Amino acid sequence: MLSAAENLEDGIATYGATEIQKINAKRPVKARVSPTLIVGCVVVPWLIFTITYYMLSFFIRYWMPYVAYAVVAIMLLACLFFGYMAYAAMLGKGGDPLWLGVLFLLSLVGWTWAVCAGSVNYTNFMQPYFDLQQLNVYQSVNPAQAEGNQYMDFGALTFVEEAHIDREYAMAFKNDETYCVAPVKINGTSPTTYDFWAVGINCCTSHLYDFRCGQYNNPAAHSGLRVVEASSRSFYQLAAKQAAAAFNIPVRHPVFFEWTMDPKDVIDGYQEDGFKSLLTGAFYFFGVEVIAVVLVACAFSKV
Repeated sequence: MLSAAENLEDGIATYGATEIQKINAKRPVKARVSPTLIVGCVVVPWLIFTITYYMLSFFIRYWMPYVAYAVVAIMLLACLFFGYMAYAAMLGKGGDPLWLGVLFLLSLVGWTWAVCAGSVNYTNFMQPYFDLQQLNVYQSVNPAQAEGNQYMDFGALTFVEEAHIDREYAMAFKNDETYCVAPVKINGTSPTTYDFWAVGINCCTSHLYDFRCGQYNNPAAHSGLRVVEASSRSFYQLAAKQAAAAFNIPVRHPVFFEWTMDPKDVIDGYQEDGFKSLLTGAFYFFGVEVIAVVLVACAFSKV
């Protein structure tokens, strides 16, 4: 009897252990996420952002635009490939669908961000910088004797020391923004044509003597930096025509520039601002990536 009872107890114990093993076998095993994949969710989108931003902002776009656009297209294809990998992982074809999905979304956000910000950076800073680098610099320009058609290829003009902005003939043309112009002349002279115009946006009103653009009040300023935006030049042209009609002064071949003391500093400032924009954008996007990855890791750590 004792032996039979012992055998019965052993059987019950074995049966219980077997059932527990079956339950454990059915329970899904939580797969460990590869640290390499998590790091890749930060590094790879950041590289896509940086490369795309650089291609759309700097000299490659200016000198070889098709190369820049091709590289940007390759970056987009890389984003779409990550999306395909995430979709395949969801169908059970290998890989972690969660983190591949995060990689796809961050890459696509980075590419879109870089396309928008890089284009703005190019338009505002780097294109003017490269344009001005290709143009000529003229020294000792006398506005009482010279005419604008002699300097159509100028990037920067340095006038004789006697030259100054004549605010008496200032004029404004309003089209959403206020486009301000004022001629540069020498006191006591009557030029045959008023062709040299200092300009600015939203730095004057229609009132007389109200031109406050550039370094208008700096006695050491005797130079002008060319306005390279074609759209702005067209409005400055209209303002100069208004001044010619209002003050009965001749204007034949007007050229427009920002009044400054050192044009080279302004030109170099465009390049500096362009690189600052790239670094700032890369820094902010990296921060967004890190926050997104940490939030995803915390949210799904117990799933």
